[in-house]
Amino acid sequence: MSTPIAKLISDIVLKCLKHKISFKLISKPFVEANNIKCSGYFDEEDLELTVATNKKENDWLIILIHESCHLDQYTQKTPIWTQGEDGIGVIDEWLEGKEYKPQQLEKSFIDTIKLEIDCEKRSVKKIKKYNLPIDTDLYIQKANAYLISYWATYRDRKWYPFPYNNPAIYKNMPKKFLPIKEYLHKTHPLLKFYTDEKNN
Repeated sequence: MSTPIAKLISDIVLKCLKHKISFKLISKPFVEANNIKCSGYFDEEDLELTVATNKKENDWLIILIHESCHLDQYTQKTPIWTQGEDGIGVIDEWLEGKEYKPQQLEKSFIDTIKLEIDCEKRSVKKIKKYNLPIDTDLYIQKANAYLISYWATYRDRKWYPFPYNNPAIYKNMPKKFLPIKEYLHKTHPLLKFYTDEKNN
């Protein structure tokens, strides 16, 4: 393991110890959060940061960086964290069948996307800070694929699985972050790359 990666992990461990958060790197291809397969998560209720590591080095490292930035949002008590967490709770319940007023549902998606935009921008700064072996142009393309996928979830009422691993999607994404307002359109033109065929 390279020194920059070791330094990143060491700093995450120290932060988790300081805030009494459990930190787990699990040698599996996926972990489960709320019965949904994912690559990793930070859970403020259970105080747990978990990442699946049975992937290529850069793949699990990217997830670790992203989730550690959610940890940063939480420990810094940023207002966007609370709003986004409330929003994702509504989205989870809606996907399980609970109905919400359209305005509340749309606001929940917007709050969650704003949280994730902040996290992705923090992630790029962290990659540069630690001089990590990650192509930031490619990272931003994959981040954009993830951010736009929220509106595919809104459209289809199901999570769009791992859009950042789908080259048919992320290769069509810009290599820079867009103005925030462009992420908040539920009929974004880039949604044309999120088709039912790719969602099976």
